[in-house]
Amino acid sequence: LVPIAELVVKSSYGLRLLPTHLLRSFGKTREVPVSGSSTRGLFTSDNREIEEMMNTAVFSHRCPGRVGCRTTTLIELSRSRTTCTSLIRRINTAMHKKRLSAQDLTKIYIDRVRTEDHTLNSYIEIDERGAMEQARIVDKKRASGEVLHELAGIPLAIKDNICVKTLPTTAGSKMLYGHGSTYDAEVVRSLKECDSILLGKTNMDEFGMGSTSESSASAPTRNPWNIAHVPGGSSGGSAAAVSAQLCVAALGTDTGGSIRQPSAFCGVVGLKPTYGTVSRHGLVAYCSSFDTIGAIASTVQDTAILHEAIRASNKMWRGEYDSSLRQATSRAPILLNASHLESYPLKGRRFAVIAEAIGEGLALGIRECFMKSVKQIENLGGSVDLVSCKTFDLGLPAYYVIALSEASSNLARLDGVRYGGLVSVNTFCCPVDEQQYRRSCVVIQ
Repeated sequence: LVPIAELVVKSSYGLRLLPTHLLRSFGKTREVPVSGSSTRGLFTSDNREIEEMMNTAVFSHRCPGRVGCRTTTLIELSRSRTTCTSLIRRINTAMHKKRLSAQDLTKIYIDRVRTEDHTLNSYIEIDERGAMEQARIVDKKRASGEVLHELAGIPLAIKDNICVKTLPTTAGSKMLYGHGSTYDAEVVRSLKECDSILLGKTNMDEFGMGSTSESSASAPTRNPWNIAHVPGGSSGGSAAAVSAQLCVAALGTDTGGSIRQPSAFCGVVGLKPTYGTVSRHGLVAYCSSFDTIGAIASTVQDTAILHEAIRASNKMWRGEYDSSLRQATSRAPILLNASHLESYPLKGRRFAVIAEAIGEGLALGIRECFMKSVKQIENLGGSVDLVSCKTFDLGLPAYYVIALSEASSNLARLDGVRYGGLVSVNTFCCPVDEQQYRRSCVVIQ
């Protein structure tokens, strides 16, 4: 038995949490194979390549699906099979060597969503037919010898407030139930140009307003580590899907922590990019001054690969104008060369720790883990400075003033005339329905 705090491994890439799998056993705890065991991995597929890549850490629950049930085991498999390297690149290597096809990989993930997501509720919509068709196209391109992007054939998930032309976009609300986008968001367009496989739309707090993923008009999302806990929010569906291996990576959005917080809750890597480096075109607006689209994946390298695919420079290089973008002073590649990762990958990089952020109100255990991370940055060659921000405590009230002011303007369009549904009181079939619709729809008396 390994406590969560110990599920951190050291490597030349630094500290990271082990990737996770959800292995359910109804009524009893399932035995998990350890190093040297001949027992097969999580998947029923005969494809050992994908099993070996993904079968690293397993945890199970008693009586899944029941709120409040207790996590019973958390078992770390062989450390020799644990790696911090990119899952995306390992999958690409297997595809290049023809040991794995995009169709096989997509089917594995779709089957996992079918069997596992009934408890987690990380997805709102799954596009099985579209995903398999795109996988078939990718396999055809690869067979013809065409040079493909790293994300070609990689199954990804998209948060439900990002427009996808082939799928409904509801932002987790009944008000937009069945709303079909007439265009793809710019980030979705970029991923499609990379031949990525879009599995579906992930659950979220309604209109991004929340930090638990419980305020969705759909069922609340559960944390894969313990279904009695929340996964964070508002991008809880994307973080939970990545953590439970229901997709390779996912897109989320961050207004006040909605990528960073659920990624921390679910033990995955989430990146909130600098404001203006990723296009917001096609994002259901909450607070336009803060809204940012970012990547969630199981490793830092995978997050960087996904961010590279969606960042603003892709659109700028096409000569297209986007008012949501900000000009960058440098367009140097974000990913370091592999030769820099052998000893001191952070050499020459400076980091700052805000003193007020680690002061009063922060739990002792969290502060200790944070300081260990600071030490690890220094061990990897980086320099860390302690700085003071006297107005730090004013950040939260300022955020709420700005966010709620802009939200009241951005969501004013959901008036039942331009967007949003109109529901008559007489159409309700029971009190529960009326209560649900009064929360999220414009009601005609």
